[in-house]
Amino acid sequence: SYNVYVEPPHPAMVLSVEADYNNVTQSYPVRSSLYRRKIEYSFWVTAKLSEFESEHSAVKRFHFEEDSLVDVDLKLNITARTENSITISWESVEHADGFNIVSSAPIKEGPYPNSIQSFNVSNNNNALKFTITKLSPGVTYTINVIPYNKRYTGMKYTIVTKTDGQPLPSVTNVTASLVNIKDKKESTIRVQWNAPKQFGKTKWLYGVYYGTNLNDLLSGPKYNTSATIAILINIESCTSLLIDVGVIGPNGIGPLSKRPFNIKTPFDPTVPPKDIKIEQLEHSKEPMILISWKASCHPVQQSYKVSILESNKNKNFEATVPNVSDTEASLHFSVNYGGNYYIRISTMTPNAVPSPLINYRAPELPSPHQVKVFSMPDGHYEIYWHKPNITLPLKPSMVHYLVHMSEGSELNVTTAKTYQAEDSPFIIIDPPTSNKLSVAVQLATNEGYVSKMSEVFSFVPQSVDSQSSEVVVVGVNTGWMSMFLVLLVIGLSAGLTYFVVRHRNLQNSFVQFANSRYDTRSGSATFTGVDSLGLGVFKDDEPAVQGFSDDEPLVIT
Repeated sequence: SYNVYVEPPHPAMVLSVEADYNNVTQSYPVRSSLYRRKIEYSFWVTAKLSEFESEHSAVKRFHFEEDSLVDVDLKLNITARTENSITISWESVEHADGFNIVSSAPIKEGPYPNSIQSFNVSNNNNALKFTITKLSPGVTYTINVIPYNKRYTGMKYTIVTKTDGQPLPSVTNVTASLVNIKDKKESTIRVQWNAPKQFGKTKWLYGVYYGTNLNDLLSGPKYNTSATIAILINIESCTSLLIDVGVIGPNGIGPLSKRPFNIKTPFDPTVPPKDIKIEQLEHSKEPMILISWKASCHPVQQSYKVSILESNKNKNFEATVPNVSDTEASLHFSVNYGGNYYIRISTMTPNAVPSPLINYRAPELPSPHQVKVFSMPDGHYEIYWHKPNITLPLKPSMVHYLVHMSEGSELNVTTAKTYQAEDSPFIIIDPPTSNKLSVAVQLATNEGYVSKMSEVFSFVPQSVDSQSSEVVVVGVNTGWMSMFLVLLVIGLSAGLTYFVVRHRNLQNSFVQFANSRYDTRSGSATFTGVDSLGLGVFKDDEPAVQGFSDDEPLVIT
C-alpha cells in the first residue's frame, strides 16, 4: 500500500491508499472537502510493506485557486418521482461550468437495461433541475452529481432513491439455437423463453437484447415481440453473442434474466474479411499504400484475393495473399499520384462474397498557374506558365505538361488542340483559327495521370504582319494585368502632380519679376515676393529673392 501525506495540518495528515496492481501508475483522488482556497498544501508519498515504510518521495506543493471547486457543499434533493423517472435539484456552484450526472442500479437486483446512464448539465447560475428517464419501477437508484470546469473536477455528491411502483418480474429459461436456412450466408438464431408467472394474465411486451459484450447487451433491446419466441436474422458468422430477454411493457422496463445465453455462430469461409483499412505510407521512394484487414473468424488459415480498380484509366489489378494463419493480414500496393482507386477483398473460396468497395484517392498532382500568352511572327504563340512546386517524389523525367488551346472564350476540352511540352515556355506553331482563343495547362505524368487545369486564359488574337519580328504581348492573366494597371495609374498620377507643382512655381517666379521696381532716392531695385501680392509663398526648396541695392542702378530694358 501507499501513504499519502498532506500538510497542513501539522503534523501532516496521512491517507492510506491500496496498491492497484493492474496499473503501473498509481493515483489518489483529492477530495476537495478536505482543502481550502488560498492555502498552499504540500504532498508526498511513501510505499508501505507490512511494518516497513520507504523514504518519502519529492515534495510537491499545490495552491488551490478560486476556481478549484473546493469548499463546495452541494445538497441534492428529490423533487419528483414516478415509476420510470426521477427528478433531482441542487443549487448552482460558483466557478462550475457544468455537472456530470450518473445514475446506476445495483447489478444484483437485475441486471437492468439502462442500469447506468450518464448526462451532462450546464451551469446557469440558478437552481438546477434534471429528470432521469428510462428507469424501471420499484428499483433503488444511486445518483451521483460531480461539478467540473475546464481545469478541475469536483468531488462526487450522492443521493439514493427508489422509483415508484412494484418491481417488474424477469423471464426465465432463455435458450437460443442456430437455424439453417438454405443459400443464406448470414446466421439465423432462434430465441425462446418462458413468460413471467407474476402479475396474473398481463399481456407482456418483450425486448430481446444481444451483443458481443455486456455493455452492448445492456444498451437496449434490438427486437420487440409479444410472443415468447424470436428469430434473429443477419447475424455475422464466427460471432460470439450474449442473448437475454426482458419485459419492456406495458408497465415499464423490467430486469433481464440473471443468466444471459451465450451462442457462437459458425465459421463461413465465403464471408469477406472485416475492418479493412487503407493507409498511405510516408517517406517511401514511390507512392505506396498499405491495405490491411482482419479475418472474419479467429485464426483460420485462409488465402485472400485483393481486387483493385483505378477508375481514371480504367485499369484493373489483382493480388493474392496466400495461406494467412493470423487474425490480421496486409498488402503493399504501389499507386500513382492523381489516381482514384476502388478496393475490395474476398477469400480464395468458391462463391466467396467480396467486401464492400472502399475508395482511395491518391494525392493530387500540383497544378500550373499564371498562364501568359505572347504573339509571335507567322501567327505563332509563345505560352508561359508558372511551374508548380513538386514536393512529391517525382523526378523531372517522370512528368511533362499538356497545353490545351481551343476556340471561344471558354476552354472546350473536347475540341481543344493539346500539345505536349517538356517545360515553360512552349511555342505553338499551328494554333486554332478564331477571333477568340482560350488556353490552359496541366501537369501530367508519363503514366497518363494529370493535375487539375490551371486557370483558363482567354484572349483576342492580334493581326500581326508575318514579316515583322516584333513580339507583341497579347495577354497576361488577370493578376498580372491588375498589377500592370495599378503601376500605370500610380505613374500617371505622380507625373501629373509634378507638372502641376512645377507650373505653379514658374508662374510665381514670373509674377515676382514683373512686379520689381527701381527706387531713385535709394538707388536700388526691389523685387516684390509673391507673398505681398497675396499669391502665396515660395516653396521651402526655392528661397525667395530679397530686395537688394548696389552702387550701380539696375537698368531693365
